[in-house]
Parts: sequence; structure tokens; C-alpha cells
Amino acid sequence: MWLTYTGFILYSGSPGVVLTDTVMFVIFSLAALGGSLYIINDLGGWHGVLEGLMSQSDKPGIALWHGVVRGSDASFASPGESLTWGLTLGLVWAAVLAASPWQASRYLMARNEHVVMRSAMFTAVALAVFYALMMMTGAAINLYKPDLDAEHAMVWSALNVLPTWLGIVILTGVFAAGLSSCSTFLSIIGFSLSNDILPPSRDEKTAMRTSRLAVLAAGLIALVLALFQPPAVMAVVWFAATLFASSWGPVALMSIWSRRITAAGAAWGLVVGFVGNLLLSLADQAGWISLPVYLHPVVISTVAALVAILVASRMTRVSQSERDYLAFLHQDDESLEAGWMTGSRWVAVCTMLSGIGIGVFLWNQYAETLAGLAGRFAIPDSSVWGAYALAVGCGGMLFIAGAAGYWVVRARKPAMTAARSMEP
Repeated sequence: MWLTYTGFILYSGSPGVVLTDTVMFVIFSLAALGGSLYIINDLGGWHGVLEGLMSQSDKPGIALWHGVVRGSDASFASPGESLTWGLTLGLVWAAVLAASPWQASRYLMARNEHVVMRSAMFTAVALAVFYALMMMTGAAINLYKPDLDAEHAMVWSALNVLPTWLGIVILTGVFAAGLSSCSTFLSIIGFSLSNDILPPSRDEKTAMRTSRLAVLAAGLIALVLALFQPPAVMAVVWFAATLFASSWGPVALMSIWSRRITAAGAAWGLVVGFVGNLLLSLADQAGWISLPVYLHPVVISTVAALVAILVASRMTRVSQSERDYLAFLHQDDESLEAGWMTGSRWVAVCTMLSGIGIGVFLWNQYAETLAGLAGRFAIPDSSVWGAYALAVGCGGMLFIAGAAGYWVVRARKPAMTAARSMEP
């Protein structure tokens, strides 16, 4: 598998990454929807799954909105901690998807900003549908095998629960997702080394050779680590996401929307956000410090990065060329807007309608079902109301995403007027 992935990445380039990402999305979407619907239906639908999860005692509360908050499998001590962690996780991934280098590389390859906006809204709809089904499916797998390791749940289900053809689709989706991620991250390693870290190459051939050597070296290191120290994949991904959120997030967003951030402020924000998060996380893992869930290292380091940006920017000045470039970023191509605005607004409307539909679905299938089981299983009122709030929140966030897209894709001032408005 390592040889296949590495060989593809060495010779595919960015077009190959885009191709595998698209194939991965299609295959994994079919696998996720097909597998979730099969498992939920096999266990008696939403009512059967919820009833079974409330009846089992291995992971009490796993069907409730806050998950397991008591017992040996509990990750949090209270529903409030679970909610805080969930909100932190959402904000971190929002920053990562907006500003991380692997996402930015996709935006730069897009035809225009309307394509980026439409893709973002379509992705929001797809993720909402997947989460509405797969979160319940992930919990439902415990009814087959309660002691199953979470990281192997999908593979185990493909081999032991699902029909052979559907299991093959899911395993293919897993491999496609792996190829997509590997091609993305290793390509960025190669590009960064050849273009940003080492001195500029004299010709494209030399730069390509350097990039490929970096990809090969990084792949070999990852292979050795995987052979001798198998990683907890989600733990690694979550940690990496927090690093990018605290370092790249504030700098990237302020570089677009702030007229006061300077190059020095951006540099200090990157350094403080990255180093602060890394040191706090390592100290927390080593047991030297113990932070409450609401003071996660990513929260502290992000605030520190913002302070560093503000202080360093206040001590330096924005150059005229930087002002001009910021004004350029906010100019509109009027000839482009005329042909794309209507379509983007329709996508935004469909996103809002999808939010309403998903909210209604979760209200009826999850919250109402849980409310009907409340008396039988002594479910607290707070957990029942939390289920209703979860349905409203999931649908509401998607509705807000569509409304934001509709607002952004609107008639604006002419380009020269917009440029003048950016002047201090």
C-alpha cells in the first residue's frame, strides 16, 4: 500500500490529487450512505437502534446528545464538558478548513471564488447528511460488538455485517480516503521544501527532483513509524488540526479582513500559535499540567497568537504595497459576477432548504423517538431537550451557512469604489 501511494504521489502532481479527492468523495459518500442505511435498518430503524442503545449497559448514555459521561468509557465528566469539547472541535475544524495549506491549495486551483463558495455550501450539506446518519451508525455498531475499537469499527462492519458488495465499496472508500490524504499532505511537504524552505531552484527539473525526494523521505519516515508504533489516527489528526487552527487560523483570516495586520504581526502570530500549542500539548500529555476542557491548548494558543499579532502589528506599519494588495483582493470582476451570481444564490437557497429538511428529520427521527422512550428508560428531561436542541442546531447551522453564502454573493460596489473604501 505504501508503494502504491508513494508511486502515485511522486508522479501525479496536483491534478492527480484533485482527481483522487473527487473519486474518494463519490466512493466514500456511497459507502457511508449505503452502510449507514443498511446497519440502521438491520437493527430496526431509528427506534430500534435507540431502544437497543438505551437498553445496553456497556456504554450508558451513548445514544444521548452528550454521549458517554460516566463509567470507564467516559471521555468527559459532564454534559457541559462534552458540549464545550464539541464546540471547540467545531471551531478548530472551521479554522482548519478555511485556512490550512492543504485546503488553500484547492482554493487556488479553483476556477474562481464562486466555485469555492458553491463547493463549500455543497460540502456543508453533504457533511450534515453524513453526520446525521453516521453518528447514529457509529453508536449502533456497539449493538453488534460493544468491545470493538472505534478506529476499526468501519472495517469490522464491512467484513462482518454488511453484504459483500457493500463491504467492498466501503473498504474501497477507506483506501481512496487514505490515498487522498497521503497525496495531499505529501505533495505539500514536497512543494514547501522545494519552493519555500530551500533556496529557489535554477530550473523546474531541479525543483521537481527536490520535491520528489522530500516526498519519498517523508513517506519512508511515516512507514517506519506505522510499522513500529501504530498511531492512533484520530488523535494524530486532531492534534495536527489544533496546530494549524492556532497558528494559521488567526493570521489567514486577519490577512483578508484586517487592514492593520502587518508582516511582522503575521510572522509572530504563526510562531506563537504553533509553539504555544505544541508546548502546552506536550506538557499536558506528559502530565506536567492539567487543563480543564474549556482551556484546551488550542484555545490558549489561539488567544496568545491574536495578542502577538496585535502587539507586533501595532509596533510596525502596513506598507503601501500591502494596502494595495488587500484592496485588490476585495475587488470584484464585474464580468464574472454577472454570469455566476444567480447560480451561486440558488445553491445558497438549496443549502438553506437542506438545513430545514435535516433539522426536521433529526427532530422526528431522533428527538421524538428519544422523547417516546424517556419514561421507559428514565431519560432526564435535560437530555430530551438536548436532543431537540441538537436537531435545531444541526439544521440551523446549515441554514445559517446558506444565508451567509446568499449574503456574500450579492451585488457590490464597483471595483474602484471598493478599493477606495479599503484605504485607512
